[in-house]
Amino acid sequence: VGSDAQNFIDIGDKYKADIWYGYYSVDSTSYKEYSSQADCTSASSYNVNCKVGIKTGEPILWRIIGVMNNMTVINDDGSERTGQSLIKIIREDRIGGYSFDSSDSGGGSSSWDTSAIMKLLNPDYENNSANNSLYWNSSKGKCYISSYLRNEACDFSSKGLTENAKNKLAKVKWFYGSINYDVADYDDVYILYNTERNGTWNGYIGLIYPTDYAFSIGGNYRVRCIGINMTKRDFSNKIYCSDNSWISQDPYIWTMIRTYYNNNAIAITSYGKMYPNGTYYTADVFPTAYLKSSVKIKSNTADNYGSKENPFQIE
Repeated sequence: VGSDAQNFIDIGDKYKADIWYGYYSVDSTSYKEYSSQADCTSASSYNVNCKVGIKTGEPILWRIIGVMNNMTVINDDGSERTGQSLIKIIREDRIGGYSFDSSDSGGGSSSWDTSAIMKLLNPDYENNSANNSLYWNSSKGKCYISSYLRNEACDFSSKGLTENAKNKLAKVKWFYGSINYDVADYDDVYILYNTERNGTWNGYIGLIYPTDYAFSIGGNYRVRCIGINMTKRDFSNKIYCSDNSWISQDPYIWTMIRTYYNNNAIAITSYGKMYPNGTYYTADVFPTAYLKSSVKIKSNTADNYGSKENPFQIE
């Protein structure tokens, strides 16, 4: 694995409308998404260099994190099947930048099982006034962004989950946990792996763990990067770590993990550092899920299989 990993997978979803990107300036890489050119050009802060970023009908690609063993699947009747081996995937494109949670005092819950971002991604929260299962249902409404219950319009009608995709995803017992930030023990990535898994939640869509990011490093720098404590990395580590990861290098990416001594959720920075971020701040969201054990990946002898141009397919 690494920045050149050929682990793209197409689970059968396509973008249902054009997505326009508006940039801060002509040479900026920071952008916001819009559902039309008119929305993009009329936006007060993002009205420069509007262009179509994704066209109608393009596949919504995911990437394979790996095969995870000893998973617990939640059946339709609520019973459990343990000891399952499932393929874990993460969406290639972010769905936007949102608060992990928010409240009328500006803070919020850093616990994944009650967070606003969890309710945005998963079913059964349709009655909420915001973050009401919009991604799960390919709907549009309001999403929390920044502090004090501030919300903005958000639209997943062109990029949310379809029934076709939902039928491929397993409801599983996820582990999420609280870490003691900035401790020497995390020089050993396997201690971090065990620590970040000390709580459970049953659901369909989660986020990555910090160690998912750690193990995405490939190439000659893999061992060196894994040996650098994720709480202590700085920009000088970028060449060893994030430059050799196939996971996005967006400025901040939310994970499912929090710190246990204050109300912060853990984000990953662009150079691979675990950062304790206030839950009301905005960071990018990359949905993460497990494929059902019944889902089969098509075999194919074509060259460059698993690349973005020739992704794995689902039977």
